[in-house]
Amino acid sequence: MRKIGVAAVLMMLFVLLSGCGEKAEVFTYKGLDGDWSIQIPNTFEKTNEEKNDQLNMSLTIFQDAQGRMINIGEILDPTIEVNEEALKEEIALDSYLILERTETIDIKGVGTLYGALLEDHSTEQFMFYYKLKLEDKVVTFIIQQKKEFTFEEEAKVKSMMTTLKKL
Repeated sequence: MRKIGVAAVLMMLFVLLSGCGEKAEVFTYKGLDGDWSIQIPNTFEKTNEEKNDQLNMSLTIFQDAQGRMINIGEILDPTIEVNEEALKEEIALDSYLILERTETIDIKGVGTLYGALLEDHSTEQFMFYYKLKLEDKVVTFIIQQKKEFTFEEEAKVKSMMTTLKKL
C-alpha cells in the first residue's frame, strides 16, 4: 500500500514538473559544456561555480532558503567506471558516510543514473548522491539537507533527476 502511495506522489510530481499541470516553478540548468540539462526548482539559487581546467572538472552549487543544497560536479575522464558496485565502493571509502540504500533510474535518451541515500556523520546531514556517465564525462549530483528526507521530498528529488536530458 505504501508503494502505491509513493508511486502516486511520484506521478503527480512528474506531471507538475513536466508542465502538464500548473506552470512548474523550475529553471533549466545546462552543464558547463552545454551537453546536458536538468530542471531545478526556482527556490534554489546558484551560490558558487568553480572550474579547474587542469583537472578537467567543475563544481556548481545551488542553495535554497532552508539551507538545502544541490552540488553538481562534472569531470572529463573516460576511465572512470560508473555502476552500482563502483558507487558502493566509493561510498565505503568514507567511514562517515552511512549507506541507507542504493537505486538506479533509467532515463530514456540519457542513460542509467546510479544513486544512493546517505547519512553523513561528519556534517550531520542526509543526502542523495547520484552519478551518471555521459560519454567521456561523469556528472554527479548531491542533494543534501539537515534532516531526513520525507517521502514527499524524496519524490521531488527523484522527479527532478528524471528531468535530465542529453542535448
